[in-house]
Amino acid sequence: MFSGAQLETQSLETILAGGIAIATKDVTTDANRLSENDRVNLQHTMREEWAEWQPEQTK
Repeated sequence: MFSGAQLETQSLETILAGGIAIATKDVTTDANRLSENDRVNLQHTMREEWAEWQPEQTK
């Protein structure tokens, strides 16, 4: 009945909030932080190299 569809998701909370995941290669700082009106290009699939990104994020 529902064949042919694939869904990759983050947490249920993210889905319910209508959010998306953003992969970053560099540590997030005030200089490169996304703001409310920023636009990003969405990709249909994740590149393997993105899974290797592990920047240490500061709080």
